[in-house]
Amino acid sequence: MGFTQLRAEKALILTGNKSVDAALNWLMEHGEDKDIDEPLQVVGSSSKPAGGVNLDDMDEEERIIYEELQKKKLAEKGVAYGGGGGASSSSSKPSTANMSHEEKMAWLEQRRAEVRARREAEELAKTKEKEKNRQRSVKASQALDELKEEMERKRAVEAIAARKREEEAKRKARADIRRKLEQDKQERRAKMEQERAMLAAKKAAEEAAKAKK
Repeated sequence: MGFTQLRAEKALILTGNKSVDAALNWLMEHGEDKDIDEPLQVVGSSSKPAGGVNLDDMDEEERIIYEELQKKKLAEKGVAYGGGGGASSSSSKPSTANMSHEEKMAWLEQRRAEVRARREAEELAKTKEKEKNRQRSVKASQALDELKEEMERKRAVEAIAARKREEEAKRKARADIRRKLEQDKQERRAKMEQERAMLAAKKAAEEAAKAKK
């Protein structure tokens, strides 16, 4: 990958073993440090070596890099590497014991490509789900707008009907008033006619009485 094993080991340890990308970023930032090629003191017989690195917390890609670097470093000192727990002995993971350095790097690159592909698939799935949620939100908003418009139309129709009922009631009230006024007028006219008739009859009676005398 363009870095010495010592530098890669230091990058993994000093970045807290977060990820290979973090280690690569550290190497890019500290590649010109004066002590970049000074080795760190690491004990290989424990699952938690010096520097606080816990192999059980590593992902497969990081663990393989770290273990291969430790094996080579300790082999130079004549010490056997103790390994980092049950993860390296899993039958579902290929053994790197008989791989050359180039084969290991190629295998790791393949694993990184698979990880990138999986992340891209996850991002695509998230994007699709986000788009589905956006479309559902748009449809819900459109449905709400349509419901509001329908309610507004109903209110407008009801308001028109209410105005018509009010106007009809006013017309009826005015007609009732006119009818009552006409009725009162006719009653007063009839009463006046009756009073005139009574006066005429009384006058005729008085004249008849005078004529007899």
